[in-house]
Amino acid sequence: MFNTSTVYIEWNPPASDSHNGVIKRYIVNMSEVETLKQEQYYTSDRFITISSLHPFYQYRYTVSAVTVSTGPPSLENRIRMPEAGNNHIQISVSAYRIIAREK
Repeated sequence: MFNTSTVYIEWNPPASDSHNGVIKRYIVNMSEVETLKQEQYYTSDRFITISSLHPFYQYRYTVSAVTVSTGPPSLENRIRMPEAGNNHIQISVSAYRIIAREK
């Protein structure tokens, strides 16, 4: 279920000539701008749903691919969660360029 405390992020893998080996997983680093609280999320998929976010808080995040080691992060992006009662937000990361859009 999507609501004002949930965000869905999806991305394309980095170009094959920009990483060493098979991508085993991705790391999504997210921090609250207001409190500086940081969280790390791990997934083997090219998408993740993150819950328990605060309505109207602003977050910044990056995505990194992991092969034998962790690669460089994507460009940092910021997103403000909608106020209570508004639609959820869907995020796309394309070739490590993060694009936010409301769904």
